[in-house]
Amino acid sequence: PMLHVKRLLGILLTFTIVLSTFVMISGAAFQDQDQINHKEAVEKLTALKVLEGRENGRFDPQAQVTRAELCKIITVILNGGYDPYLKPLIPPTYSDIKDHWAEGYIEYCNARGIIAGKGDGSFQPDASVTGTESAKMMLAAMGYKEPFTGENWAIRVNVIGCQIELYNLLEEFDPSKPISRDDLAQLIVNGMTTSMVKYDGDLRSETGKSILDVYFKGQTS
Repeated sequence: PMLHVKRLLGILLTFTIVLSTFVMISGAAFQDQDQINHKEAVEKLTALKVLEGRENGRFDPQAQVTRAELCKIITVILNGGYDPYLKPLIPPTYSDIKDHWAEGYIEYCNARGIIAGKGDGSFQPDASVTGTESAKMMLAAMGYKEPFTGENWAIRVNVIGCQIELYNLLEEFDPSKPISRDDLAQLIVNGMTTSMVKYDGDLRSETGKSILDVYFKGQTS
């Protein structure tokens, strides 16, 4: 429909303006810029305040991402680039997150079905997150409600991930291994620009909007 086309063009224009502004202000360059493979994805997410560089001016592209860090990233995306004040739950949902710096982000993602614990009551916030785990969290943020649990959960995640090109441009990427900040940036951009889904009973369909829509809605709500 023409209305949907106009709305999509408006979102893409806003996205372009935001990115252009960031480039003009900062040059979108880190001290280790030449080590970043997915430069465009990193620039976009930095412009949208989803990712940040290190205090030393580096991006540290090959550093592994923790489960806690990914919870914060997804929370910021779903809140339009803002870092919301999140009051911890008493008692906390997981046994090992009390007073952790990411406790609020973990509770936020848990309440929305984006994450799950380790089965023993813990979350292991400082453990590295794998590519498949990252994809699972991104799919959940996009509205997927498949049973990503049980023995074959990783297979189901990777099948859907491949179908919707969540792993697009991730060459030589092994989803079973810890994901780097560089690869995560590309995975997130892929997910943010892919259509979200809704359910009518067991039937899944696309909504016609992406997490990018949610992001910009979060900036104006």
